[in-house]
Amino acid sequence: MKIAVFDLETTGISILEDRIVEIAIFVFDTEDDSYFKYFFSKVNPGIPIPKKVSEIHGITDEKVKNSPSFDEISFAIYDLLNGIPWSGYNIKRFDVPLILKEFERLGEEPPKFTGLIDSRDIFEKQFSFKLENAYKYYCGKEIGDDAHSAIFDARASKEVLKQQIKTNEGLVMKELEKKDIEKMSLSELLEISSKFIVKESKVLFKFGKYAGEEAETRPDYLEWMIKGEFDRAEKLIARALLKGETP
Repeated sequence: MKIAVFDLETTGISILEDRIVEIAIFVFDTEDDSYFKYFFSKVNPGIPIPKKVSEIHGITDEKVKNSPSFDEISFAIYDLLNGIPWSGYNIKRFDVPLILKEFERLGEEPPKFTGLIDSRDIFEKQFSFKLENAYKYYCGKEIGDDAHSAIFDARASKEVLKQQIKTNEGLVMKELEKKDIEKMSLSELLEISSKFIVKESKVLFKFGKYAGEEAETRPDYLEWMIKGEFDRAEKLIARALLKGETP
């Protein structure tokens, strides 16, 4: 089974406003160690990288000024990611929706995943969920000063996943049961949402003027989300709630 493991470095933490500045993708086959594909690139985001963010990952405006835009490398990213499971460390709530958003901004069809394996979800059932802790536990190595480099984090995530398949194959297979975003249930969509939260079986807004209120009591706000600049998962959730679906 081929799996794409990827990691992003970005201009910030907003899916709607921030952009990718570095991407690394490893594609490997769980049944064939000789199969391997790899892609790495810095990306010119077209917007300034805040100084406080550069201090975290070391990527500055100067370092990406001659790098390709996402548009220029989108075809290569699509070819590697489309039609296979995606994996990474803590990718559900940020990396996945952000990369889909980048394709949406271009007006292009995004790559489709056939499953999502978030290595953090598997690891946190047992231990602290930082990537460096997972890497040390599964691979017996220290990440050291290379953390927050997309290429190293993606490589470390790949090694963590390979060890998780060996030691926790059942949990990995459960993660693979997650579907293409268009086919996800409301409960599955809510797992990757950054705009909604479930409390006591009620779906609440996590943002805006109605934060903390039940979403079903604000159909006008749900309609606004569907028409607005929100990622695909959030719009699917809003539509489901308007239809009266419950998690």
